[in-house]
Amino acid sequence: CRGLSSAAGNPSNESDEISNNISPIHTSLALSVHFRHPDLGMKDYEILSRATAFLLNVDPPNPGDESSNLSASSSSSTHNSQGHVQKSAYPHLKENRDLRKELLRKQHYSYDPASGPPRLPHQLNWLEFCPTNFRPKVHVVASSHVISPWLWPKYYGQDWLQIVTQEHVRYSLEVWSSNEGLNSNVNIDHDGKLKGAYKPVAKFALNPYPIHHPTEMDLAVIHLKQEEEALKQMMKLGIQPLNLPTAHDFENDDSPVFEAGEKVLFQGFEVYEANMTDQETLSGKDTTNKDGDDDRVFHPYSSLGRLTFASPDRFLSQTKGGPLPEGLCGGPVIQIPASEMMSGKQ
Repeated sequence: CRGLSSAAGNPSNESDEISNNISPIHTSLALSVHFRHPDLGMKDYEILSRATAFLLNVDPPNPGDESSNLSASSSSSTHNSQGHVQKSAYPHLKENRDLRKELLRKQHYSYDPASGPPRLPHQLNWLEFCPTNFRPKVHVVASSHVISPWLWPKYYGQDWLQIVTQEHVRYSLEVWSSNEGLNSNVNIDHDGKLKGAYKPVAKFALNPYPIHHPTEMDLAVIHLKQEEEALKQMMKLGIQPLNLPTAHDFENDDSPVFEAGEKVLFQGFEVYEANMTDQETLSGKDTTNKDGDDDRVFHPYSSLGRLTFASPDRFLSQTKGGPLPEGLCGGPVIQIPASEMMSGKQ
């Protein structure tokens, strides 16, 4: 539960009020898994599973490194002694030099060193190790039982699922926004399903090579196709990659790992059966359910939680919105920054 953090917004005046900046349409993505198997008589891809996913930065943020910020100013600009921006007359020369330096580095290292604060190898999380040739900027984190349902036979009882393998599936992520647009001011009570109507505004393909947790926890990571372009578009749409504290952070933090009553946010997308009006609003097409096709839809969901109990392998929390609904599997549990709530831990 303490694993994720998001950018803080403006402080609130009430203990249970949280800034609109922490919205599920900014922290979460709608994950869909489609499959097609010739032995099942399938000609087209059909939905296999749906749930929530989120972006997790591979490396921890480095306060002194602006290169990790996609919206940072161009590296071709520098500041003079008075703090004024001084642009280079030949920005392309520095860009070419930096590009060559990066290419040479990748040729001489079998693994990229993690960025962020200096840390010893034993202080790195397993999520931070990635082969150089395929090193992403972000992981797409989701539940293993959603990414690869056939690996969980005790969870799913369908016999036909056991003939489905990785080669039969494909993955996609959707960014959702309110019908009023990306810049609309939506009031979020963090007590369940968000009010208003929402629609998908962008869709991104994922590489079909998930990596499942090594100790069989219900956790998997998967990665974006054409990541650089996808991330640029996601940032424009307001998506915020989250950060996971490292072992180094915990070793240098005197705060308790668990504190009863600590506030967290459960965010993601509820997957529910759509009525006729919902379907007409989303697609504008014939809404008749043909041959039992899965016509469920996503809707953003956010619930304030309070930690109540902890053991070595799990945390328990009460949630303001009641039991979490179907679809929240894989969604982030966000630790609320102390500055976000007046009664929060300082």
